[in-house]
Amino acid sequence: MKNIVKKFKGTTALKGIDFKIMPGEIHALLGENGAGKSTLIKILTGAYTPEEGEIIVKDRIYHSVPVRELEDLGIAVVYQDLKLAPQVSIMENILMGKLPKHFGLFVNKKKAIKLTTDALIKAGIGDINPNEKVGHLKMADQEIIAIAKALSKNANLLILDEPTALLAEDDVQKLFKILKELVSHGVSIIYISHRLEEIFQICDRITVLRDGNKIWTKAIADVNDDILIDAIAGKMQSEGDAYYPAEVKKDLINLQNVSNEPYYKNITIKLKQGEVVGLFGLVGAGKTELLKGIYGAIPPKSGDLLVEGKPFHPKNPRDSIKKGIGFVAEDRKTEGYLPRISIYKNVNISSYKKASTVGFTNSKVEKNRSLEIIKDFNVKYRDLEQDIDDLSGGNQQKIVVAKWKGTDIKALLLDEPTAGIDVGARRDIFKVSRQFADEGKCVFYCSSYLPELLEVCDRILVMSEGTITGEFKRSEGFDEKDIMTAAYA
Repeated sequence: MKNIVKKFKGTTALKGIDFKIMPGEIHALLGENGAGKSTLIKILTGAYTPEEGEIIVKDRIYHSVPVRELEDLGIAVVYQDLKLAPQVSIMENILMGKLPKHFGLFVNKKKAIKLTTDALIKAGIGDINPNEKVGHLKMADQEIIAIAKALSKNANLLILDEPTALLAEDDVQKLFKILKELVSHGVSIIYISHRLEEIFQICDRITVLRDGNKIWTKAIADVNDDILIDAIAGKMQSEGDAYYPAEVKKDLINLQNVSNEPYYKNITIKLKQGEVVGLFGLVGAGKTELLKGIYGAIPPKSGDLLVEGKPFHPKNPRDSIKKGIGFVAEDRKTEGYLPRISIYKNVNISSYKKASTVGFTNSKVEKNRSLEIIKDFNVKYRDLEQDIDDLSGGNQQKIVVAKWKGTDIKALLLDEPTAGIDVGARRDIFKVSRQFADEGKCVFYCSSYLPELLEVCDRILVMSEGTITGEFKRSEGFDEKDIMTAAYA
């Protein structure tokens, strides 16, 4: 890609970008949310047309890559949200739109199974049943199914967008083994991630974008953490640990032998005012379902839930919100915000009564409140009337978290709040989590990524196969090995 320039409504998103990927390499494309990574990929895959520049694929020169030619050119993308259909089989997902037919009418099942099995073998999971429904698979296997789908199109350039955002460490290593095998057969991979430690494990070269500019391209051997963070953020992230103590007060939420099998069983925990409590575990441990139980989205079937010492039996999220409990879902696109709606409307959606008069909303009040609410989040946007869909994923996530700052909640439940967002945005969320604690609120912070919990939490609870298998306190010193051991219990 040479001298790529892309503009949106007067804003230059890409400012003359040069980007090259060689056969058989894993090339990291890094930058903060809004740096231009997604725009560059959308130009490479034909979704956007650049104002200037050219794209050269296999010695063919394009101003804009025709989408219909992507498969012939061997270019395929696996997005963070995977874009799989969970209700149908692996075979139907992989061959969607190109199922082989008898006489052009009936599916040739034998040939379809063969094509699917070949793709799965190529992706390193040939022992899986092609007739299994995708929705029944764990997240790591769904990720590999998405890769197999791309490989079924004979891709020799695979673009992976945050492939490990929701994977546990053992699943990450499984994925890395598959990627290295693909590269050994000549497949090239563009690897987009905010988990910088992974870059040094898997990648050969790195290109960093910042504010629509290319900062540099370097071999992995010529880069260390400080050089990389400096390039991404434009300044050294030397603030140190995000943690500072708050005054821990009385119990806010008590769970006593709470169960909703098969998700979780006999959970007994206390969450206090003024603390950030981490909930750590591998993917599938039951963390999300436990948070949704407290929030009323998947109410517990047995046990006692108390809020400020009083029994509470939420039937739905509205009950929990009235009780002062907020929730940031793992999947922001389907549960976190209202699509095709402005930024300021989304910021006020959890507290619209505060921005209305006698039942009528006031856009001026809403906008002023929005500015006040998001001021600590460094959201990058053109204006408050901009659709939230136009923002980068990280900036969308900041809005999803920020909306609760405008409410009277007493507890905030965070489910994987930093998945797929950059180092700067993560620190913003850490900072706000500590601010909530400082204000006497409780934050229940669920993550499958241990380093962030070590940085922001007062206590860490560990969950494995639906039960709490350990509790660790900062005051006694966090031991990563002991925490990981509890997660595998």
